Amino acid sequence: HLGRSVDIISTLIGRHGDVWVGCDNGVLLHARQSTEIFYIVSTSIPINDVAGMKVSDDLIWVGGTEILSGFGVSWLNMNTNESFTFEFDSNINMSATPVYSIWDSKSTLWAGGDDCVLVYDKGDRFWRTLDIVNGIPEGNISNIIGDDDYVWVSSDNGICRLDARSWKEDPLGFEYLFNSIKIFDLELIEKTIWIASRSGLFLFNSAQPQLINATDFLKTDFGNSIYDVTALTYHDENLYASCNIGITVMDFYEKNWKLLFPVNFYQDKEIFSMEVNNRYIFLGLNNGIIRLNKRNGFIREYQFPFIGKVNQMKLEKNFIFLGTTTGLIKFKWTREK
Repeated sequence: HLGRSVDIISTLIGRHGDVWVGCDNGVLLHARQSTEIFYIVSTSIPINDVAGMKVSDDLIWVGGTEILSGFGVSWLNMNTNESFTFEFDSNINMSATPVYSIWDSKSTLWAGGDDCVLVYDKGDRFWRTLDIVNGIPEGNISNIIGDDDYVWVSSDNGICRLDARSWKEDPLGFEYLFNSIKIFDLELIEKTIWIASRSGLFLFNSAQPQLINATDFLKTDFGNSIYDVTALTYHDENLYASCNIGITVMDFYEKNWKLLFPVNFYQDKEIFSMEVNNRYIFLGLNNGIIRLNKRNGFIREYQFPFIGKVNQMKLEKNFIFLGTTTGLIKFKWTREK
């Protein structure tokens, strides 16, 4: 209905007059010979390279870096497998852009693109594009996180803070320190923003308006400097960080910071994403995932070409959802404890 040209790659005529047509873009069409009208049957999320991913209640929101097919932001109901896609060319004020990050605030949905952020107002059902004029940093918007007051947006060239209600920039004064510095991850914990960057790990709390190097925040059991902090995950009053020396953990209750696994423990593989539960640490790699047992250090590797690079991960009870360069993957990891 949008005038796209697609190729038919498979067909089936059923014994009761049903006609099925499979297209090369993942769309399945269904009709009956008596009506001769085709209807689209939703089969999956039509995004091959999932970079942005966010789980919210029963929905998982995803966005991809390839925009040639016209697909924008999609959601998938994890219980019913029902899905829906907001397409760039069928929604006004929704600029066509790769999607690198997604954040859901219940009333709005934020998707980080190339030099811009797409914001969807769920109440009014409209999209709006925020760009550099609105204070959005240049580059690929790889992280968006926020609360009822503020939304933090970061890229490979900087960081900014926006008012969550007006969507206008609300600067703090230290933003220039991250100009041209890649920010890998953001974590918001009780009004404190944690910034994982190439130059180190930093925190900022509006109650104490000062940017602090994390190495000065808690005592450590290691003397190494921290840089290339590529992933953050908060679990059970502990903040886990992947960095140049390995997997570290900050215990806010005991008020200490220790090195949990040095980099040689997992062959110094580059970490792109991380998830943690009570027993395991999951690390997203360039060609799969690694599962580390926090108690005994036992390693289980899942490195297969079909997985691709794991950009995002989200644990949901017995399953882990992987946003990868080959698409969205659902893995029941509890089958191999």
